Amino acid sequence: MHNMSFNPALRNRSLMVAFILFICFFTFFIHNEVIYADIMESRNLVTAREIVSDGNWLIPRMNGELRLEKPPLPTWIAAGIEQVAPGQLMLQRAAAGLIATMMVFFLYALATFMTKNNLFGMISAIALCTSFNVILMGRTATWDIYCHGFMLGALYFIFKGGQKAGT
Repeated sequence: MHNMSFNPALRNRSLMVAFILFICFFTFFIHNEVIYADIMESRNLVTAREIVSDGNWLIPRMNGELRLEKPPLPTWIAAGIEQVAPGQLMLQRAAAGLIATMMVFFLYALATFMTKNNLFGMISAIALCTSFNVILMGRTATWDIYCHGFMLGALYFIFKGGQKAGT
C-alpha cells in the first residue's frame, strides 16, 4: 500500500469549498419555482421569448419596442435557455443561481487573496450568499445578478492582475 500524505491546508480549503457549494445549493436552487415572477423578471423573459420567436438576437425588443435599458447579455442567456427549453422558468432561474454561485466564489477568492486567510474568505462568501438581496437576485431570472456577479469577478481579476504587475 502506498501511503499518501495530504496537505491539511488543501483539505481544509476543499471542505470550505464543499460547504459553500452546499449552502449555495440550498440558497439558490431548492424550490426556486415557488417565488412569483416580478415585473423585472417578466420583462427579461418576454424579451427573451421575443428574441427567439423573431430570430433577431442582435437587437432585443419587448412587445415590438426596443429594449435597450438593460445590458443584452443576460437576455441573450435567457433567450438561449428559451430556445433549448421553452417556458421553463425553473431552468431560467437556475441560470441566475449559477451566476450567483459564481459571484459567491469570486468573493471567496477575493477575500482569501486579500487576507491570505481561507476561513475569512469562507465566512465572507457565506455572509454574501445568505443576504436577502443576493438570495432574491439569485433565485429570479433578472439582469441584476449577472451584473453583480461579473463585477465581483472583474474586481478579483483586477486585484490579481495588480499583484502580478507589482511582483
